[in-house]
Amino acid sequence: MNSRAYVVLETEQGAADDVASRLQRHKLVSMVNAVDGEDSVIAVFEADDASDLASAVFITARRTVGVVRTTVYLARELREESYNDVQAS
Repeated sequence: MNSRAYVVLETEQGAADDVASRLQRHKLVSMVNAVDGEDSVIAVFEADDASDLASAVFITARRTVGVVRTTVYLARELREESYNDVQAS
């Protein structure tokens, strides 16, 4: 999988477990957890193709019953020089 997105979802009160369960069935969701705190669910979407990833996140996650708000973080590869700088410190 080349493209990854971390999706933080706020759900309606009491809907976190149902939302997590629905998302877990999606083929591009590699991990999902209902969490305690301000937001209710965190899901990781992965795909070989960026357009498949975008469709999954913006259509599936946002249209899931019980989701009030989503925040999406698209992962990117660290540049090799940045990785080496971290290792040297």
